[in-house]
Amino acid sequence: MTFGDRLRHERESRGWTQKQLAATAGVPQETISRLETGKHHGPQIAVAVKLAKALKVSLDYLAGRYEDEESAIAPAGVAVVGT
Repeated sequence: MTFGDRLRHERESRGWTQKQLAATAGVPQETISRLETGKHHGPQIAVAVKLAKALKVSLDYLAGRYEDEESAIAPAGVAVVGT
């Protein structure tokens, strides 16, 4: 899965529109659209952090380091985005 695939999956699993995620994360809706459709392959780190926080998932998960959010749970003492 790509960043955009994970982004869409998490957004849709919450029943959010792109517009709702954009408002929650404070990023342009067009950015979300471009990420989800693959027209933009990777966001700037600041945008990725905002999206991860809004969705309450780790940046590692969105970036594809882990296949599911449960695998991205950090060991004790390591901060996870959105916590």
